[in-house]
Amino acid sequence: MNKPRQVNPLFAAVGLTAILAGSALAQTAEELQNDHKTPGDVLVYGMGYAGQRYSPLTRINKKNVKTLIPMWAYSITDNRGAEAFPVIRDGVIYTTAHNATMAVDAMTGKQLWRTNHEYPPETLRVVCCGIVNRGAAIYEGKIIRALLDNHIVAMDAKTGKELWNTASPAPATIANGYAMTGAPLVVNGVVVVAQFAKNITRVLADLGSRSTDCSLIDFEASRRFRLPYPPDLRLIEFRDNAARDYLFI
Repeated sequence: MNKPRQVNPLFAAVGLTAILAGSALAQTAEELQNDHKTPGDVLVYGMGYAGQRYSPLTRINKKNVKTLIPMWAYSITDNRGAEAFPVIRDGVIYTTAHNATMAVDAMTGKQLWRTNHEYPPETLRVVCCGIVNRGAAIYEGKIIRALLDNHIVAMDAKTGKELWNTASPAPATIANGYAMTGAPLVVNGVVVVAQFAKNITRVLADLGSRSTDCSLIDFEASRRFRLPYPPDLRLIEFRDNAARDYLFI
């Protein structure tokens, strides 16, 4: 009869921690779809695909909100502007500036990592809507965001290491007056982001978001509208089955 094998408690704890850490970063399409039902995390821009920015939490309410006091402060070290909608997962805040992406401990304000992004200086001459960034997306352990120079970049959520960087298709270049400041959405494994120029808005979908060699496909919207904001809400239907959900921009 074989004796039960004893496992060193330290090794068991380390193994369990590794498993839990891995699962914590594995955001699935279903988790994103149900973001509005899980107020402990904020996984989608607008706190759910409906974009209502509503939380059912009740611990902070209109009666006690006046008693809140600052516990910590974190500077994004950017004097251009701060318009990012933060993503929050397992106590980590992911936020952006126009030229950097940061992960911050929500309890202490300690910076966990910061990734700086570089682009040609002439980029800033053509940005139509402020030298800012409006946030990132999270999916399968990646933090995904747009850059002012019309690139989409993905970083490892644990380390901030760049995993892939994809340029937009022609004619979306700085020379042609295009820039990207919006926060992407991930729909059924597809990264969807809007792109802005002087007179038009394009919608791009990255069909290769899981690989290291990604390519962008330009989905022609049912109609285009002129800036400045705010435009009417336009219903954009994507022809690709992977992004068949409807999105408002």
